[in-house]
Amino acid sequence: MARQSQLKEAALEKARTYNKKVQEKLENYNKEQTEGKETLLFKIEEKLQSASTRRDNLIEQVKTTAASSAVPRSASASNQN
Repeated sequence: MARQSQLKEAALEKARTYNKKVQEKLENYNKEQTEGKETLLFKIEEKLQSASTRRDNLIEQVKTTAASSAVPRSASASNQN
């Protein structure tokens, strides 16, 4: 009877150890996934910021070009004389 108890206890301890290892692997995997997602999110945010800056610069260039070409031709012709 004591032998069976020892075997049962050993099996339970083995199961606990296995479960603990599996749990640790899952936690590490989840941590790696989270870090990977955070890195990807950071890269996407950088790209969006860069695109926004380029867009704003392009809009300013268009406004400047439009403002300079909005001068009436007759006024610019009379200035050249």
